[in-house]
Amino acid sequence: MSDVTLVVEGSYPYVTGGVSTWTQQLITGLPEVTFSVAHLGGTGEPQYDAPPNLVEVVDVDPETGDLPDALVYHALATGAASDAAARAARSTGRRFVLSEHGLSWLEAELGIVACKPTGGADPRRVRTQARTAYRDAFAVTAVCGWSARRQASLGARDVHVIENTARPAGAPRHAESHPLIGFVGRVVRVKDVVTFLQAGRLLADELPAAQFVVVGPLDHEPGYAERCMELARTLELDVEFTGAADPDAWYPRLDALVLTSLSEAQPLVALEAMAAGVPVVATNVGGCPELLAGCGLVTRARDPRATAAATLRLLRDPDLRDALTRAARRKVEKRHRVDSFLGSFAKLYEAAA
Repeated sequence: MSDVTLVVEGSYPYVTGGVSTWTQQLITGLPEVTFSVAHLGGTGEPQYDAPPNLVEVVDVDPETGDLPDALVYHALATGAASDAAARAARSTGRRFVLSEHGLSWLEAELGIVACKPTGGADPRRVRTQARTAYRDAFAVTAVCGWSARRQASLGARDVHVIENTARPAGAPRHAESHPLIGFVGRVVRVKDVVTFLQAGRLLADELPAAQFVVVGPLDHEPGYAERCMELARTLELDVEFTGAADPDAWYPRLDALVLTSLSEAQPLVALEAMAAGVPVVATNVGGCPELLAGCGLVTRARDPRATAAATLRLLRDPDLRDALTRAARRKVEKRHRVDSFLGSFAKLYEAAA
């Protein structure tokens, strides 16, 4: 029996991304806690090295499969994951904790396609699953105040806000001979890489020396990734698609990180860039305005002109850029400490066991 069974859907350890990075950080950061992972919705090749305290990874049928036995069940999303965790908790007389990054029920209502392999996208069904999970969970956690308020609006009580974390960068920043603007993340529809590329074309018209890079896997939605690469060719934009790559190797080279997502909670890549001293432009969605208040720039979603204008403002105003990056680093050091993140979950597991 493990101390905690993490119930995930379409992510760790087979798919890279923010949730998987968060999961790896949680497991490795709590070596005194033993974990099992119940993965719903298919299998694949592990993308992460298994920490010593990860007892097992089990691929489970979302409807009928049994979860690995544990003192606490921890679902990382509403829907199939929370349903499975709740069933296991009821059958064993134990408790389950619910953590959400993106709010799948809200994305379903907005018509945003999630990258989950199981469950339906019917907004009423997804909303009912979330409401039931909030009612039955021993504790609900959110990564930001924005998410916590939405969870509370659907019945969640006493939501614990445990913000994402990033360590201050170790590598020094070094300037490129040309402005380098980066997007970091999966090349999927919800990240709206198309808007990033369109903004890039507008920006390059003003700064012909500007270059662009898209750092992230291309195989999560291959059709969309091909559409983006074809658009870049049509726009004659000087952009590199790296595929899956370590963002930490790119942050020291970037003059700005630009996120054009249609939905976010508290994006890890924004925090990583902030910790690395890279100024951030992001869309006015989810917890992004809260995260970047006083230390970044926020623009409308699906608005290439606004995104290009904000990025150009950063590149042309070194005083603004320096002020924002200093404020961002202070915020990371004060509010996004690794020890605080890990300590909060350790206490939550102890209370739930």
